[in-house]
Amino acid sequence: MAGTPRPPIKPSSPCGSRRRRWCCWPSRSDHDRPIRCTRTPSWQHGIASDHYTGKGNLMDIEIVSTDEAIAACYPVMRELRPHVGEQEFLSRVRAQQAVGYRLACLRTEGAPVAVAGFRIGENLALGRHLYVDDLVTLPDRRSMGYGSALLKWLRTHAVEHGCAQLHLDSGLQREAAHRFYEREGVVKSGFHFVEIFP
Repeated sequence: MAGTPRPPIKPSSPCGSRRRRWCCWPSRSDHDRPIRCTRTPSWQHGIASDHYTGKGNLMDIEIVSTDEAIAACYPVMRELRPHVGEQEFLSRVRAQQAVGYRLACLRTEGAPVAVAGFRIGENLALGRHLYVDDLVTLPDRRSMGYGSALLKWLRTHAVEHGCAQLHLDSGLQREAAHRFYEREGVVKSGFHFVEIFP
């Protein structure tokens, strides 16, 4: 609401920290519309913050790097990639990191509720771009603004790293995901073909 003061944002890392995080206040729309936000850099704490209108829990988004933080993302990622077992999750993420994969985690009250796996690439077709491998929110936390906030973070990360485009694939059966992406302004641009070798 206009004129309503925003709640204070507590720094997620000590002053002078080089680790970059985002703090956000999500809102839930009665009609599931994308939430509005204003990005306000807080350079005194080394933080870039998103302040969201409406009520909600304090969110923190960061690229995870420790074994413990990566493993904590598994319960969320399992909702999208159930074929990947918990015992192999960490080793597979580490192997993908060696070729550019990064895992961003959105936490609220200290617990992961949404994750995004992505990589920055460059090719003749797309130029420099950010490709989203994985984007998922816990089932009981959907339609609360978390997926939208994480997608906004990905867009900003892409622009800040010189990317002109963001791309992702979504299975034909994921109709709810398709509606989410369309609401967020991500458009269908083609077909994805696959051949599985014996």
